[in-house]
Amino acid sequence: MNKIIILKSGNGGNGYYKKYKNYKNNNIYKGGNGGNGGDIYIESNKNLNNLNNIKNNSIIKSENGKNGSSNKKNGKNGKDLIIYVPIKTIIINFNTNEIIHKFIKDNEKILILKGGLGGKYNKNINNCNYLGKNGFFIKIILNLEIKSDIYVLGYSNSGKSSFISSLINKKNNIKISNYIFSTNKNFIYNIKFYKFNFSIMDTPGIINKLNKNKNKKNIELLNNIKYSKLIIYIIDIYNLISFNFNLNTIIKDINNKININNNKLIINKKYFIVINKIDILKNYFKMKILFNKNNIYKNKIFLISSKYRTGINNILYKIKEFLIKKK
Repeated sequence: MNKIIILKSGNGGNGYYKKYKNYKNNNIYKGGNGGNGGDIYIESNKNLNNLNNIKNNSIIKSENGKNGSSNKKNGKNGKDLIIYVPIKTIIINFNTNEIIHKFIKDNEKILILKGGLGGKYNKNINNCNYLGKNGFFIKIILNLEIKSDIYVLGYSNSGKSSFISSLINKKNNIKISNYIFSTNKNFIYNIKFYKFNFSIMDTPGIINKLNKNKNKKNIELLNNIKYSKLIIYIIDIYNLISFNFNLNTIIKDINNKININNNKLIINKKYFIVINKIDILKNYFKMKILFNKNNIYKNKIFLISSKYRTGINNILYKIKEFLIKKK
């Protein structure tokens, strides 16, 4: 998950002076220093799990320093600005691709930009109304590494969300906590199943809409697939029928749409295939026999109905078994 932002630290306030004549006709100078511009910091916070508090392509500024005034009154310094990000956020210089910092623990605070210095009042110099220095700019990328054990892929309306929802069942001692991590309504869920914990990531129905010019946010989000241990393809009965029950063609079609824009992220990834909505198919047992004889996808195909939770316990146990072996 990436956010690109421009940071601008505060300008320094101007110094001030004024020349007076006293009763002896001597010059008297009165004035004050300008305040420094506000600095900009980025700090990690364990209570955050997304970058939703930061608007993409925004310009974020700290406060300018105040000008000095007469009678030796100095201007106030501009307020510092702190941007809070989750742990595992990486700060990258947009122009050089240099990694500035990677947050690995809570309450790390990094100075990104120093504010401009305030102008100085100097009574010993006639021309002492110094201007404050301008603040500084930097364009950065905030990249949040989002890791999940399982990544769910599929066409629009294939039942990805309903499949994950079907994993929630109090009778099976399943506990779930979800975290919205993007404006595209992607979710990562942490699931506890009989004292075994794993995470699963849901995605919007974007696989059949990807291209190089649109949905760039979605393409960036798919990059997180490289952190997954297992891919689950969700295919509903209607997709299966439209492809004449050719699973190989469907999987290749989904993979190709991802690989075009994501540098072949899913090659050599382990996967399960979940056929959803079997409750609408009358000849369910015939299809089950058909897939059991399919040696290409042996032990990888699961026939389920999210609506009635048919086959859900079976795939949960298989997920647990698979992830334990991966440890």
